[in-house]
Amino acid sequence: MPRSVPSAKPSRRWGEIWSHCSSGILFSAFMTDRRSFALRLVLGFISAIAAVYIVVVLALWYWQASFIFQPSPVVQTTPGDLGVKFEKATLPIGSGQVAGWWVPSQDPHAATLLYSHGNANNVGGNAPEVVGFQKAGLNVFIYDYRGYGESTGGPPPGAAPPGGSCYPRACAYVWFSRPLKQA
Repeated sequence: MPRSVPSAKPSRRWGEIWSHCSSGILFSAFMTDRRSFALRLVLGFISAIAAVYIVVVLALWYWQASFIFQPSPVVQTTPGDLGVKFEKATLPIGSGQVAGWWVPSQDPHAATLLYSHGNANNVGGNAPEVVGFQKAGLNVFIYDYRGYGESTGGPPPGAAPPGGSCYPRACAYVWFSRPLKQA
């Protein structure tokens, strides 16, 4: 029996497939699989970024107090180191104390500045500013928040940030209400 020789003309079946490919139907079927893989890859990447973001935000929220409150018990510089006379002030509060400085002006009738420093340092980090205010003719009373410098304790749970609660002002009132020393 003689073998049939394939014709140069493609069969009808291959012709149909070829026409579908040329019209894009078969090509889009292959691309759908590629698109779904690419889409899954992009969605996985976005999900991973969102998960990392959520973990970072939760970690920052959990440890926020250690970022905000940075107390140091060591007072590095005093007004005395800068050539200005001052008096250490220690005021009882609750079971602890609030420590600070009274830096009097040369003028006995000068106004008084109640200095509430920021949360990144204690009174020692603000000594140059205190001396500047004193040289400008002001009395200065500066205090450390609880847990900062020589003040004992720490910020009470749920308290406002340093300077935002009333206990330092109450201590200042007690300090200014004390009987004055006679020179």
